[in-house]
Amino acid sequence: MRIQGRGAERHLPVERPTLRRHERPGFQPDRAALWAVMLGVLLILVAAASAHI
Repeated sequence: MRIQGRGAERHLPVERPTLRRHERPGFQPDRAALWAVMLGVLLILVAAASAHI
């Protein structure tokens, strides 16, 4: 068995893209707004269905 001496690499900083998600090419704000509205409608429906009247 041979010791390779690899282990210090885990302490190196992780390279991340400098652009945020909304700054990347291909981002569609209309689609993000649609998802937000649909999630709101779904939450309202779940709240109405689980209400004890």
